[in-house]
Amino acid sequence: MSEFRFYPELFEDRTRVMESLSSRGFEWLSHYSSVDIIHEEHGLEVCGIHDEEDAESIRALLHRLYPSWHRG
Repeated sequence: MSEFRFYPELFEDRTRVMESLSSRGFEWLSHYSSVDIIHEEHGLEVCGIHDEEDAESIRALLHRLYPSWHRG
């Protein structure tokens, strides 16, 4: 069993992502349901995106914000 790791900076990253999404017209609960923190992978996941085009745009935004992070 691996050791749980906690990265408090991911809370700031989550806020940054939500602000960036909003500034580009993506609104919480309309375009996506949540931005989840994934401590074990040191990352974030935008969940509940209903529209495929929105998903691609959000994926591109996340890549611009965090180019060194693994894209899922």
